Amino acid sequence: SAAVVTILLLPYLPTSPASLQSRSLTRMKSHQLLVRRFFSRHKTKISRQSGFSMTDGQGMHSSAARGPVARTRRMPGSYATAEEDSMMVQGARILETMAEANGWETKEISVPVGNSTSFRLVEVTNVDDLLDQLMEKGGQALEDDRLPYWIEVWPSALALSEEILKNPLINSETSVMEIGCGLGLCSLTAATKGARVVQSDYIQEALDMADLAWMLNAENMPPTARRPSQQIVDWRCPDPDLQFDVLLASDVAYEERAFEPLIKAFRSLVKVNGKVFLSEPNRLVASSWTKSLGELEKKGLVLTRKFNREVFHGNATHSITIYELTKTLEL
Repeated sequence: SAAVVTILLLPYLPTSPASLQSRSLTRMKSHQLLVRRFFSRHKTKISRQSGFSMTDGQGMHSSAARGPVARTRRMPGSYATAEEDSMMVQGARILETMAEANGWETKEISVPVGNSTSFRLVEVTNVDDLLDQLMEKGGQALEDDRLPYWIEVWPSALALSEEILKNPLINSETSVMEIGCGLGLCSLTAATKGARVVQSDYIQEALDMADLAWMLNAENMPPTARRPSQQIVDWRCPDPDLQFDVLLASDVAYEERAFEPLIKAFRSLVKVNGKVFLSEPNRLVASSWTKSLGELEKKGLVLTRKFNREVFHGNATHSITIYELTKTLEL
């Protein structure tokens, strides 16, 4: 029978009385992020056969389990040869500077995508400190979607990256934009296939980390890979001159007020006959919106594929739904 796990969440919420008393709905969102962060780091592995089951005390898994694996970040002076003093070392130095300037604590992880590809990424681990800084700023910083969702890899990005790797529509002839790119895993995967990629986000730090990801992986990229460019883009009001063959969107529908702007962004940022690839973790808040994706023909978008993909991440197996939309006409 399934084990029942009861977790007391209160100690993991911010403890500032002033913040708790005056928070708006947007500030509540930052508390929800802390809760989600706690769950993603909790050593609980979801098993479809046996409900919740605990890993061993160190969170170790069998060799068959695949998912991001943390490892100690090597510092510039520790590299073995002068030949390695290239983009990877430059990236390590840039990271050190950014971390010191922003008060970040970081860890490097190895993220497997598919059976033969793996990327080195850097996550920021002191989420509580970043949220406290945001709370202190208050006002516009909280109301303007400045929450640091970009600091870690999310399961939806893993699932979409696996689809990108195997999908022949993404190739050296394809122009690609990722919206809300975060650490840039999806767009980085597209870049390995030679696509002309633009990584976009609303927050500069996310773009800096996405570019850093290229630097850390450049020496292992295939010869045909192209370095992505970065651009600040608010997909709530995208530049009408920006259009691409493929638009990537991973875990972007986490708030109701984003739903309608997302549809408008899909229509605006994709060329006629182009594709939108959207990956979602099946949150309840977005369930009615994702169901409506099959009813957008009059808005020039047709749902051409929908399928589930399971990924292992954060000591748990996640079922992610991927939607492929085709833009059929310009409105």
